[in-house]
Amino acid sequence: MFRFITVLRWTCLWLTILFFCTSTVVDAAPKNRLTDIRYWSAPTFTRIVFDVAHDTPYESSKLERPERITLTLKGFDGYLPKSMLEVRDGIVKNVRALQDREGTVRVVIELEKPANHNIFLLGPIDGKSPRLVVDVTRDDLEQAARQQREETRRQKKKGEFIVVVDPGHGGEDPGAVSKNGTQEKDLVLAIGKKLVAQLEQQPGIKAYLTRRGDYFIPLQKRIDIAKEYGADAFVSIHVNAGFSQKVSGSSVYCLSFKGASNNAARLAESRENSSDKIGGVPLVQKEPGVNAILFDMVQTHTLNTSMRFAELLLGELSKINTLHSHAPQQANFAVLRSLDIPSVLIETDFITNPVRERALASHQFQQELAKNITSAVRQFAGVAGPGNEQSEHVARNQVEQKPVQQDIPAVQTVREQRTSLGSAARTPDPSVKKTPLQKKNPQELHAVPGYRIVKKSETQYALVPVAEDKTKTFAPRQSVSPSLPTAVAKKPATTAVQQVRVHTVQKGETFFSIARRYDLPAAELKKINGWTEIPQLKIGEKIKVPALITHADADSDTSS
Repeated sequence: MFRFITVLRWTCLWLTILFFCTSTVVDAAPKNRLTDIRYWSAPTFTRIVFDVAHDTPYESSKLERPERITLTLKGFDGYLPKSMLEVRDGIVKNVRALQDREGTVRVVIELEKPANHNIFLLGPIDGKSPRLVVDVTRDDLEQAARQQREETRRQKKKGEFIVVVDPGHGGEDPGAVSKNGTQEKDLVLAIGKKLVAQLEQQPGIKAYLTRRGDYFIPLQKRIDIAKEYGADAFVSIHVNAGFSQKVSGSSVYCLSFKGASNNAARLAESRENSSDKIGGVPLVQKEPGVNAILFDMVQTHTLNTSMRFAELLLGELSKINTLHSHAPQQANFAVLRSLDIPSVLIETDFITNPVRERALASHQFQQELAKNITSAVRQFAGVAGPGNEQSEHVARNQVEQKPVQQDIPAVQTVREQRTSLGSAARTPDPSVKKTPLQKKNPQELHAVPGYRIVKKSETQYALVPVAEDKTKTFAPRQSVSPSLPTAVAKKPATTAVQQVRVHTVQKGETFFSIARRYDLPAAELKKINGWTEIPQLKIGEKIKVPALITHADADSDTSS
């Protein structure tokens, strides 16, 4: 019995000691600290940021007469970075803060006029400490800005080409930062302003910025702004960052449905898409309610147009700077996910290269970038104007196109032709006078020597053995479509039918992605198919590719 009581006493003693030790540890836990109070002013909202040591609970309320928002933060250590923050941007007058002896911080945000607000916590990211964010928005200002953009779209003149220039990052999101402290958001805003100024000097072209100051815009909002303007092209301006200080050069990116085209593109995609995470905005995916098939078809067409735009940009950038990537690259950039606006992202150069950093910060190089990007836009506007209706002014600046081969008589140049049951196709007959095919319909041609109606299962190559001259075949890039007669012409000496196979264009594929898949230079792919320019490929379109390939996965996507 005595032994039991002794054990019980020792147990109680140790429990008491443990209790006091635990209490001491809890009491000694570090308190929170408010390290800074900052703000960013945008035309329609003001963002106020409270930098804290770690996440903090808060209470908020909205009061009237005067209009103000109050915050109560508990558990702080007594340090207060500032007691008054003057704003006076038309939305917020000022921010006042005070802290009592118990570690409670009370904040009052005084407003200019009635406004909505949204409060949320952001965890640590990209070297930033946790933040408590208060967004104060004036709905009347937002509505007025949106109506102004939509009015611009409604008043758009026939043939006018609208470009929306998007300086990346901004506000809370600095983008890439050099060792010297140069921030990407400042460089791209300067370049963007110079670009819009030069574009505005071009007849038939109108240009607008997504942001004109140092404030953050969510990635989806940037796309929305372009749509509200009725943009014909969207150009997002950025600077690149690398692990080596020696890497340099410009790159142009388009959207990818299947992920980044290489490791550099993958790194750029991760860096640029983190903008919304830093700003605390969820990423928006496909527009709800849009028919999936229509969505894919329209966006694939938009992607192909974007790739042609990117090629023009690379050609102009190469005149003033080295190219980091000589062909358009692809990655799943959130800011390029527009359904129907050709969109590109330009990485002007590497801020991590000290030499290129100085160039990017110089007025002269920024002007050169703006000038050459403007030149590419002028060329693109000439060949991809709204509804293919070119204005008189823009058409003068149209990119020079190589003429279609003229030594092949009466051969159609319609890119979308297909061989189908019931269409008329021409077989070679030297004695027959060459008549322009578009003036005859299939029924008339049925009785004309040298023409016949395509039968079931026949293709352009199946027609060749029927022709009198079996050394002739269809011209490069030639195919047959319903109710559209097609001539058979002399085969180019450099192309043999047996040396190529047919590749069916799949969703998300472009001219450049197909060239990379078959390890084929872009010029060679154009030569095989007889193209004089980079084509806009459509889902289901059949193109020629080399028959001798080593890619095991190509067989599943090709047919003869």
